[in-house]
Amino acid sequence: MMAEGHNPDGWTFATLYKHVSMLSEASKEAVTAAIAAAQKAVDKAEGAQQLRNEAQNEWRAAMKDQQATFADKEQTDRRLANLEQALASQTGKERGVGLIGSLIIGACVILSVLVAAVGLAFAIMKH
Repeated sequence: MMAEGHNPDGWTFATLYKHVSMLSEASKEAVTAAIAAAQKAVDKAEGAQQLRNEAQNEWRAAMKDQQATFADKEQTDRRLANLEQALASQTGKERGVGLIGSLIIGACVILSVLVAAVGLAFAIMKH
């Protein structure tokens, strides 16, 4: 009975064991609830990250498609060089056609003058 005299609150080994067991059970429940909450938060974060990844992949695909439609520098330079060459060739052809036309017109004028001169010469000889 002397042990009870030193314990004014009436704790015994049985009541202490029961109290510690209850605290342990409450602690297990709190840990279980915390783990469940943490798992729920992780699941939400993973879902949000999945949505972000899908959006980024769509953005990347759109940029890749857009980039595929752009002409690169080499293609553009080559096409511009071809256009410049075609324009120079066309300008040369136009000059050549103009020159040939001028020669033909000049030849016609000279031929007309010669025919007129010959006609005039025959007319003068007949008189």
